[in-house]
Amino acid sequence: MLLWDPATGELIENLKGAAVAFDIAFSPDGITLASVRENPAIYLRNLQTGKQTLIRNKDMVWASCIAYSPDGNTLATGTTRGSIFIFDANTGDLRKRYKGDGREINSIAFSPNSKTLATNSHGGVIYLWDAE
Repeated sequence: MLLWDPATGELIENLKGAAVAFDIAFSPDGITLASVRENPAIYLRNLQTGKQTLIRNKDMVWASCIAYSPDGNTLATGTTRGSIFIFDANTGDLRKRYKGDGREINSIAFSPNSKTLATNSHGGVIYLWDAE
């Protein structure tokens, strides 16, 4: 993965060894870039320090999409098997897990108040979930 400065077109960093990202999301403060890749983990990169941390859960399969809540306190992933995982963005602790309809989740988004999560699967159905 390559990080570019959009204003200058300069290469900021070459994340050597990083697998292809399926989806990425900036934290609301712009400091952290979260990504889901070709394994069951969430990668968090602090863009100021370059430090990378991982969030793992023994039950999480490959995530296909990721979103930060607008308040920055929650991360949610949709998986290739239709499950939704909701994590505390600060501690990495699993808050909730939902089993969806079994179809890969294409997109995931929080409501403006961070209380509701919307997902869309390959079946074209949009589901709303309690994110609290």
